[in-house]
Amino acid sequence: MHVGIVVLLLFGVAHALAAPGDPFTTTIQNVDLGPSFVTVASLSVPAGSYVAEATLALENLSGTITAPILCSFGDITYVMALQPFVGGINISAGTLAMHTAVTMTAPGSIELQCVNNTGQSTATATIRAARLTAIEVGSLTAQ
Repeated sequence: MHVGIVVLLLFGVAHALAAPGDPFTTTIQNVDLGPSFVTVASLSVPAGSYVAEATLALENLSGTITAPILCSFGDITYVMALQPFVGGINISAGTLAMHTAVTMTAPGSIELQCVNNTGQSTATATIRAARLTAIEVGSLTAQ
């Protein structure tokens, strides 16, 4: 597979296009999750087919309350019940890994959105670190 950048000269202006296999990636830190979905990370990509993955390092800061984390990634919603640490004295933590496949018919964004779905205003959770990566593929075949 050829990986690289293709440059076209169109009307005297050079345009760079992503070639299949080109990766797009971003990292984030310290995103607080509340009772509404927030965009945790986003990648701007050209039209094409992509396999994307996201990995989150989460912390439950709620003491003795479980933090049910929901993340929407592509057409899938991932769920993680981040249990409190024994006795609620220390912060509990966990890792959530996700993947999806998308075809973009026009340039757009691949987004990861999450929420702390406890229904309790005193429950707090934080994404300490996350990485979102998308790799363009020639095509996707659903099976």
